[in-house]
Amino acid sequence: MPDRPDKTPEQDSVSGDITAIEEAADAAARLAEADEPPKKANQSQLPHHLTPEERAEAEKQRQAGADTAKRRPWRPSKKQLIAGAVLLVALLIAAWFVPASRNLALNLMGVRGSLEIASQDEASGQGSPRATIKRFLVQIDGKTYDSGQADKLTISGLRFGRYQVTVSKQGYSSYQTTAEVSFNPLFGFLMKRQTSPVVASLKAVGTPVSFMARDWVSGLPITAGQYVVADRAVTPDASGKVTVIAPPADNNQVSVTATFASDFTGKTFTLPITGPPQNVSFVPSARDYFVSNRDGGYGIYSSQLDGGDVKLLVKSSPNDNNKFEFSVSPSGKYGVMVSGREGVKDPTNAYTIGKVYKVDLTSGAYQKIDEGGLFTNIVGWSGDWLTYSYSYYPDKSNSTNTRVATYNLSTGRMNEIYNGRGSVSTTYLADNGVLMSEIPPYMPGVNQSGRTIYWAPSGGPVRSLASGVDQLVRTDFNRFAYGGRAGGAWSEFNSDSNQIRQVAQPPVSGITFWPAVSGGGDRVFSQIIDSRLTLSVRQPDGKDRQLARLSASWGLGNLRFADSTNLVYSAFSPGGVWSDYVLSLRGGEPRKITDISAPYNDYYSVN
Repeated sequence: MPDRPDKTPEQDSVSGDITAIEEAADAAARLAEADEPPKKANQSQLPHHLTPEERAEAEKQRQAGADTAKRRPWRPSKKQLIAGAVLLVALLIAAWFVPASRNLALNLMGVRGSLEIASQDEASGQGSPRATIKRFLVQIDGKTYDSGQADKLTISGLRFGRYQVTVSKQGYSSYQTTAEVSFNPLFGFLMKRQTSPVVASLKAVGTPVSFMARDWVSGLPITAGQYVVADRAVTPDASGKVTVIAPPADNNQVSVTATFASDFTGKTFTLPITGPPQNVSFVPSARDYFVSNRDGGYGIYSSQLDGGDVKLLVKSSPNDNNKFEFSVSPSGKYGVMVSGREGVKDPTNAYTIGKVYKVDLTSGAYQKIDEGGLFTNIVGWSGDWLTYSYSYYPDKSNSTNTRVATYNLSTGRMNEIYNGRGSVSTTYLADNGVLMSEIPPYMPGVNQSGRTIYWAPSGGPVRSLASGVDQLVRTDFNRFAYGGRAGGAWSEFNSDSNQIRQVAQPPVSGITFWPAVSGGGDRVFSQIIDSRLTLSVRQPDGKDRQLARLSASWGLGNLRFADSTNLVYSAFSPGGVWSDYVLSLRGGEPRKITDISAPYNDYYSVN
């Protein structure tokens, strides 16, 4: 064998020993081969007579041929390639419809899903929708999420797969479930992409507390509104009973917040957790408006119907003196005042001019609608039409004219219905117009027996009904009878049909018909029964129903509906001062709102 380079002396000695051993073994093999019978030649075996150098060279050549055969690449056919591709696509499609493999693929691609969680009260729902719960906590994937003021929570950015979800809230038992964030394999063509929301039904572990919600005016139950305790809202049952769940509290009290759509004023109040059910009253949201001299002059105020939350709308003016009036429309939408606050005097410098202003009942802002004149008076209302009158000097003489006008507070339209030197009075106010009577001015030598009757429909032309009238009687809300001297013929005018017919002389009923009409069509009238002033309503079906018998026998004014069911009016209190009251069409006795502490002229009860 040839020498190997870079060998040490020790390596050369060992190599020589190995060579000697190999030569001895080769010699022994030749002797054994000579003694054995001849064998069939094997092409894979090397001849034994080769020297070690020749044998190594032959083995090297044989191994090189084998390595060349191994390195030759295998090349598949075209059919094999197509079959393999089809098989691969089939495997991928099958894997997509397997949730585990689909989720794995989406997660590897970075796609993320979301989970929606809603919470409701497990104990509610008997006869009404289940109460929703807000401000709950959700624990998922090691993180905590807060729903805030919402009753639903959407958690985004979640990997696809199954999660353990825990929903909790103070005062409720925890709710645990397993939810899966998945992706629809059909890409949303047949169903929603995400799974259905998780609805957690939480069981309250607090103490049930019940109370009765009642109308402050009528005392009757309230079946409207929402009552919230710790973000859980409930509604009353048909009897007005409200049951809330009070969370544990050290002071043994629960705070309840009541809210209403429109009819009542909401508030927050506390109740004891233990004890019998209590009555909780709520004040209607409508307001009362009145004049009072509590600030030293005639100011316009508003308050809730229980007399609370008093607000000064229009400050008093030193120029008003005794020339100040205020009135609210029967609908409660508009206010009007007559005031001399600008300090303008008449041509004789003897009287302060009372001008007419429209008053915003929310802000107290006011704007002038008429310059007014001497002795300006608010006559009353026909719906949203205001009737007012005043005197003025048409020329430099000492004679005055009388002007009567109507003004629509809703549209801003004005209609003058009288302007002359006669003595005129607006005798009756109907809900669709004004009935006036005029005594012509004195003229020497002219017979001036009787009055002339005019009808002025709201916004329409004035119509003369009759002259020489000595007696005038109101027979119903919109019917008026009139006749001459005793024994003369009588006629009746119907302002609804605008027709006149002949009638017998009607008796004097002593009934005052008011222009106020409720939202349901109820009309108000008053009369003396057993020496007591009694308020009644005529219902839309024509039937009369008595509301209340008042303590006073006279002095009723400014009657209007504050809302669809509550009637407010001014009357003398037993102590002899003007006070405002409220009375519900639903029932109950009148309730005092406030003492208005100022004269309040009555322009409704002219009869």
